[in-house]
Amino acid sequence: MTVSTSTTEAALDLGTAEKLAAVVVASHRRSLDERVVLDLQLGDRAGTEIVDVPGTSTFAVLRERLRTAGTVTGDASEPSVRVVLPGAVVPFAGPVVELLPEGVRVHPGDPAAGWDAAEADLFADLVGRVLAAGRAQADVPVTRLRLTRPDEPAFWGDPDAPVPVERLEKLIARHAVDRPDAPAVSCGDVRISYRELDERANAGAEVLRRHGVRPDDVVGLFGERSAERVVALLAILKAGAAYLALNPDDPASRLAMQLRDAGARLVAAEPAFVDAVPEDVATLPLDELAPVEGTATAPLFAAGPDHLAYVCYTSGSTGVPKGVGVPHRAVARLVCGPNWVDPRPDDVFLQLSPLSFDAATVEIFSALVNGGHLAVLPPGRVEPDRLEETVRREGVTVLLLPTGLLHYTIEARPGLFTGVRHVLTGGDVASASLVRQLFSHHPGMLFTNGYGPTENTSYTTCWTSRTPPATANVSIGDPVSGSSVAVLDEGLHPVPAGVCGELYAAGDGLARGYLSRPGATADRFMPHPDVPGARMYRTGDLARRAADGTVVFVGRADDQVKVNGYRVEPGEIEDALLRQPEVAQAAVTVQRDENGTATLIAYAVPAAEATPELGARLRERLRDSLPAYMIPTAVLVRPGLAITPNGKLDRNALPAVHRHPRNVWNDYVPPSSPTEMQLAEMWGELIGVEPVGVEDDFFELGGHSLLAAELMAKVSRDMRVEVSARTLYLQPTVAEMAAAIEEAIADGRTNEVSG
Repeated sequence: MTVSTSTTEAALDLGTAEKLAAVVVASHRRSLDERVVLDLQLGDRAGTEIVDVPGTSTFAVLRERLRTAGTVTGDASEPSVRVVLPGAVVPFAGPVVELLPEGVRVHPGDPAAGWDAAEADLFADLVGRVLAAGRAQADVPVTRLRLTRPDEPAFWGDPDAPVPVERLEKLIARHAVDRPDAPAVSCGDVRISYRELDERANAGAEVLRRHGVRPDDVVGLFGERSAERVVALLAILKAGAAYLALNPDDPASRLAMQLRDAGARLVAAEPAFVDAVPEDVATLPLDELAPVEGTATAPLFAAGPDHLAYVCYTSGSTGVPKGVGVPHRAVARLVCGPNWVDPRPDDVFLQLSPLSFDAATVEIFSALVNGGHLAVLPPGRVEPDRLEETVRREGVTVLLLPTGLLHYTIEARPGLFTGVRHVLTGGDVASASLVRQLFSHHPGMLFTNGYGPTENTSYTTCWTSRTPPATANVSIGDPVSGSSVAVLDEGLHPVPAGVCGELYAAGDGLARGYLSRPGATADRFMPHPDVPGARMYRTGDLARRAADGTVVFVGRADDQVKVNGYRVEPGEIEDALLRQPEVAQAAVTVQRDENGTATLIAYAVPAAEATPELGARLRERLRDSLPAYMIPTAVLVRPGLAITPNGKLDRNALPAVHRHPRNVWNDYVPPSSPTEMQLAEMWGELIGVEPVGVEDDFFELGGHSLLAAELMAKVSRDMRVEVSARTLYLQPTVAEMAAAIEEAIADGRTNEVSG
């Protein structure tokens, strides 16, 4: 306990110390922070205390420390004590807790702190619960105090919502009968009706059956976004098999590992990707699963909704990705009669997510199961120009954007949302201020913030609203239909609203488990405490239930992070670094900018004396085993890494990086012209690297699609010239980009903006 402003010592009476201890424990249990800061006010004097609450502290010990510490100023016999808890948003602006003889009273404090009257009442209730539990369980560690009442259920939601007991391809086939000529899938100039989709997928399924594919087999799907890929996906399902989407950007070793681990029978691949398939795996041209000539008859097989629909690989903390097997029933629960979206037959859904990313599940099946039109973004990078062009041309009405891209689009291209009636996001923490900005441009729009791990099929909870968020953070809402959630403490006991714990999910959305990993499956998919024979999934996410019953995301219980919507285990990157003979120790962390955009930074301790180019060499080697989204922006070589007193890596002590050394192989060539100098400075500022040479590649330096979009907006604003975003992808060096800008200026393509 540390006091910063006390001047006069006075021991607290037992009753006041007990109430103060209850406030400290309630604050700790609300956030799980082991350090609670209090601004104590006794009479007309005040003192600030920092109270450490180790996980082993008992209520009795904490109460006695507070009573005898002599750290509070003023007369301890005052009838009340006010305690101001620092707000999460504005320091020392949080709720005011009055310690009265008969109990406590809580005032919300400054509205900027994000508390309202309901949250204040909830915190008062929590203090009361802690006070009662602390008296009854005085010698129990405060993290294990049982705070719920016997009549309070652990899980809430709607796990028994009716879900069609049917496979996905049969749910989609209904529309080939009811609305055969309605548009099903489009991509560029390609248009496919529901009748054509069904018949072509039937023919493709028959091809697979002739190749020996049977129910629950896994078939790889290797290609870029296209209408034909959607047909092939449906053909795999119609053959009774599950699809495994392969990412063309993944290194060959990772693709081979996934195919081997999933036991894939064969891979349907576009011609450009056939050579990347391991020789011991049979291949089939993808267009054979989407033949132009279809058939009205689907193959017959014995498979139901509990058979696998797809396999999706996620980052693994042990260094090896894990394959999540998702059954048809889980996807049907997500998209049939959902409470988070109101799909209509005349809706146009955009499909832009990589098929290996489970957001694609939401896009594809929300559209096709409900008779909507799936508009596929043509293959290639997700560039703002192409995105806006496709939204306009196809008349997209339902648009799912990963959080980072949503933030950029709201700020730089708010007009893109014109005509879109429902915007969805997920994959990272959404900015409340930017969501409010979206509503200011498009009032009355439907907005959904979705949360959910792959293991519970894309979405577990959703916040859907036609009005902007009134709170400091965008809620992740309520459980989706067919799912329930619980917040449990470390002893798997339920906690009341307002208390932070680990989030668990149950219901029809659960995956079957991890392929060929019974130990990992048992660790995460656990027996349901209330429903015999049922399971629950341990998400690893920390959350609490708000006063209105919705879920508030707090953080992670482990080191897992989200980067551009992708789930990343730093341990997998660290393991790849430690496999390099030059590396003795490794650590990976995430830095976020003011908009919350995440950047991976790696730290390596060399096994021997390091050469200047070691960081660049290590970063380049990571491309041999890791996908592009897991390559750190920089690998920084350090003489050592800080260790905590208990011998673990102290991630909080890793130095923040604002500008890191360039991690590229080519020689540094300094900029010479004014345009090159201005561009190099822009690149360095956005990517956080210095120096930037004229022959450096934007993407090799650590740039990505969101930063590319931000760069082009900056070029337009600061250099007052209009250059297509596609230019950066085709001419990715400073020299090439500068030449394109100077050509645009010479052609008169200027953007005269008043400054």
